[in-house]
Amino acid sequence: MKKLIFLAMAVLFVFTVTYVPAVKAQDLKKIPLRYTDHIPPMAGGNIFIKKIYLPRIQEQLAKIGYELDITFYHAGSLYKYSDQVQAVDQGLVDITVAVIPYETARAPLHELMDFGFMGWDHMSMLKVWSALKARVPEFGAEFSKGTVELFRFVPSAKLIHHNVEGAKVPADFKGVKIHTAGISSDMIRYIGGVPIRQNPGDWYTSLDRGLFQGIIIAFDLPSIFKLYEVLENHVFATGDSFGYTPVTHLMNRKKFQSLPPGVQKVLMDNFDWASEGITQYEQDHVPGYYEGAKKKGNKFIYLTDEETALWRQAARAVQEKWVEKLEKKGIAARAAYNEALKLSKQYTK
Repeated sequence: MKKLIFLAMAVLFVFTVTYVPAVKAQDLKKIPLRYTDHIPPMAGGNIFIKKIYLPRIQEQLAKIGYELDITFYHAGSLYKYSDQVQAVDQGLVDITVAVIPYETARAPLHELMDFGFMGWDHMSMLKVWSALKARVPEFGAEFSKGTVELFRFVPSAKLIHHNVEGAKVPADFKGVKIHTAGISSDMIRYIGGVPIRQNPGDWYTSLDRGLFQGIIIAFDLPSIFKLYEVLENHVFATGDSFGYTPVTHLMNRKKFQSLPPGVQKVLMDNFDWASEGITQYEQDHVPGYYEGAKKKGNKFIYLTDEETALWRQAARAVQEKWVEKLEKKGIAARAAYNEALKLSKQYTK
């Protein structure tokens, strides 16, 4: 009997010293944050953030007594795209989305992550991106001054969507106005086309009115913005792609540094998981993006190897010009470009 009493007391003692009551939701310290972007709330990336990313982050933060209290401003309702990264730099807002092709003045070396026909797919591109940041100091420093990267995002492969009957190879787009940004603008100019750049909210009307005849983007945006209604053709490269638009999510550096160390650690510990998760989430939903265009009867054009080679040749010529231009400015473009090609072979299956 004494042994049973002693055993019961021992169990009670262990339970008493090891049990930590769960923190109640009302006891969590709220961290207010403001988030601005240029895309609709129903975009795939935003769905991932709210349904998958934030629940995981909040669960981990609750264990140390904190909770993020984020106010979202979607679709340019607070800042239009051209102003939102600057707003984060200046501390006017806490978090935003940076689309690399629109940020070449701020991060010129990062433009190579937007290059087409590099041989990588979406996941291997993420690995190349991280490796470049570690191996090329100038590359790694570009987004580190006023901001901290929370996670990255690689949408599905870019296509040429257009309204030019029969157009497939570079020569077919001579004189054609095409919306694009970054290195793709240089390629369109190189083949004799006319690059146009507009905010996403203007794309539908411009295509409908013929202000430009094509657009180079992944298929998610034609689906989200219903651009397939004012487009007729969608051109896919064979064995490669026109590139993957690199996207990163930025927090104001001073704001990040003001967070409790444990909160900072949770955010950084989830960097790779979030980057891979949101990228794969997007890939998993690609088939659904095609549905509207298929129902309308749009043409899905798959280039032959020979036709794809013509685009690859144009892309390589433009990339070499990019290297030469940055090298003249004293930017280590050659080292970054060569390293990217080498890493692509290393990481791509």
